[in-house]
Amino acid sequence: MSAALEIEARLTAPDGPFATHCEDVLGERMQVLRDRAPSLRALLAESAERGAAEYVIVDDGRRYSYAEHARMAASVAAALGERFGVGPGDRGAILAANGPEWILSFWAAVSLGAICVGLNGWWVRDEILYGIADAEPRLLIGDRARLARIAGARLPMPVLEIESEFAALTAHAPDAALPDAPIAEDDPATILYTSGTTGRPKGAVGSHRAIVALARLQVFHGMRVFLAAAARGALAAEPDAPPPPPPCNLASTPLFHVSGL
Repeated sequence: MSAALEIEARLTAPDGPFATHCEDVLGERMQVLRDRAPSLRALLAESAERGAAEYVIVDDGRRYSYAEHARMAASVAAALGERFGVGPGDRGAILAANGPEWILSFWAAVSLGAICVGLNGWWVRDEILYGIADAEPRLLIGDRARLARIAGARLPMPVLEIESEFAALTAHAPDAALPDAPIAEDDPATILYTSGTTGRPKGAVGSHRAIVALARLQVFHGMRVFLAAAARGALAAEPDAPPPPPPCNLASTPLFHVSGL
């Protein structure tokens, strides 16, 4: 067995951190990870345990730790529920460029048990209006540049502009706890639209289970690469070398796309 296969076998062994077993998923027997967060809200709560470690760094100089992000997401969730009536099963749409407000809106929505509708930030007016009509969101959160594309349109739901109104959401309830409405693993978490190359874009639904699994598999991939490097001796450092900087990802992919999430 090759070294790579040995590492994978160790990680996925019955007593390993990425062991799998079979469960019923929407009436079908499927292989799933044994150790996993039961929802995206639980994953968010776990992330807060990383405390002051940096979670998001923005090119305009803003920096947010895991704990700070979780607190702000709880405040935004409280505001969405109390001010706009967003709750389990409702759809909340986001029409904005990559940024902390997009990320906070996503986590707030899924923590409420609502469904985050990621509208394509590259869409033009007709496409945006189509997506809104198709998804029927209770609330639309958008940035100024993209909301300008649908200026004058009669929309059936409230619209919240990020630049002028989002700060009030993060300040709404600074000490709020995350929502506690029940969330099942197979409850919808996202609606993300296809490109529409063969017709109108289609809203593809992603469940809490699916996105949690994707996040967990990213950890598996990172651990596998780390162990392979250690086996080659590639992690050995010079005795007086400074510690390496913390790892990070450059998220250039739009957040309205599954790989961005």
